Amino acid sequence: MKKRRLAFLAAATALAGSLIGGGAVSAENPRIVSVDMPIEVLFDARKLASDVKPKLVDGTVLVPLRVIAEKMDSTIALNGKSITVAKGKAKIELTIGSKTAVINGTQTTLLQAPTVENGRTLVPLRVISEGLNVAVEWDSLLKFVWVGSKEVPELNDIVKPTDFKPYKDYYNGGPKGIMDGGYGTYTNATIVELKDFPYKSGPIIYYRFDLAFDQDNNVYMQSIENTISSINPRYYLLSKDIVPVYSNPLYYLRKIPKKGIHFYYNDTRNIGGKYSSFQKIEFIDAGHTIPLGDKRSSAVLIKNPWRLGS
Repeated sequence: MKKRRLAFLAAATALAGSLIGGGAVSAENPRIVSVDMPIEVLFDARKLASDVKPKLVDGTVLVPLRVIAEKMDSTIALNGKSITVAKGKAKIELTIGSKTAVINGTQTTLLQAPTVENGRTLVPLRVISEGLNVAVEWDSLLKFVWVGSKEVPELNDIVKPTDFKPYKDYYNGGPKGIMDGGYGTYTNATIVELKDFPYKSGPIIYYRFDLAFDQDNNVYMQSIENTISSINPRYYLLSKDIVPVYSNPLYYLRKIPKKGIHFYYNDTRNIGGKYSSFQKIEFIDAGHTIPLGDKRSSAVLIKNPWRLGS
């Protein structure tokens, strides 16, 4: 468990007990009514970039064919509405708009027909798993399509820490100890973008970071972690033109739909709560620290992808 979180354990436990175990939540408290949580395709636990996202149609997940097929070193041949995907002895024959497909010589009926969206062909997930003989899993909880390995890499293997000095000014005016994650004053910063999720840091897997909205259209940060901890992330919202702003963890909104999987929510009311205010934030201090040895450590800063001009 991260040292920075341990400092909050006693207070958080008491607060969680009063909010979760102490009776019904007040009707005045916010309710999450929507989450901007697009389906993502991961190949060997890394996101595949595509200008067209997968989508769910009547219970069937449709995924962009080309980005997955090319990642697997397959060839794609187009002839009008006919599509042929080949890799070694594996072969998939599809027709846009038709539920009939031939997968490795066997005719089969798909639940949904391949379709074209913005010039990209979307096909049922089953086509990839059966046709190219690769492990494929639809994770409805995380909204991940796992292709291949599900072994999430360490953050240090994805993003290398950089010098902390260019980011020090973002912490000006913050509370005492804000630049100490438990290993001494930060010497480095690790800048994380949405494309870098999921990642592992210590014993925790950080799956997602998305925006959620309540009944009054106030914005919240939703983070999903695989952890034994019940302590919400401790975020600070950072911009050079303001002092660091603490983001309140909302324990009564926390969800644990599956053992180890925690959905956490942090509000933005200290900057007004609205999306337009959140768009002015440059970085989110993610509240966990990477020890680098020799009295060196790295802050983890999430680059705000919703910032104006990003």
